[in-house]
Amino acid sequence: MARSKKTNSLPEIYDLIIKAEPLPDEDPIAFDHLRQAFFADLSPATPYETSLVEQIINLEWETQRTRRLSNMTLVRAFGEAATEVFHEYDLDDAQELGQSLINPNADHREIAEAALVQIGIAKTGVMANAYFLAQDALELFDRKIMNLERRRRQLFSDFQALKGARKKHQVSIEDAEVTE
Repeated sequence: MARSKKTNSLPEIYDLIIKAEPLPDEDPIAFDHLRQAFFADLSPATPYETSLVEQIINLEWETQRTRRLSNMTLVRAFGEAATEVFHEYDLDDAQELGQSLINPNADHREIAEAALVQIGIAKTGVMANAYFLAQDALELFDRKIMNLERRRRQLFSDFQALKGARKKHQVSIEDAEVTE
């Protein structure tokens, strides 16, 4: 990613700006694509602008991470709620059926969904129970997402103001008068 380094006396300042790294369970390629997209879109021209863009990227990535964690919490709660339903109907393989409903393998899910139909339970009812089981965690995730988004919007506003002020103070070469 190309950056315009306006200050040749301190080019190493760009190396001092902390860049987020994806966690071990996250996709480093997706993170790099996000980072490149933000730099291409925002085009920071100074070390401070670069620092703000890195912070914006970090907050965006953390927001996405928190959404993923929230979704996984709800999926896990869905499996638990389904297992409880299957236990209520005294199905011998209740644990297996409950976990099959959240299995990425479509064949496993179909078997568990058929078992729900047989006992007359809609997946919507199971999901309602899942929300109930996970409500405290989901509320925490929602608050964190709201806070992250607020911070990101503020940083973006600061970035836009800084960039606007810089452009306003630049003198156009065309307006310069040549004297000898």
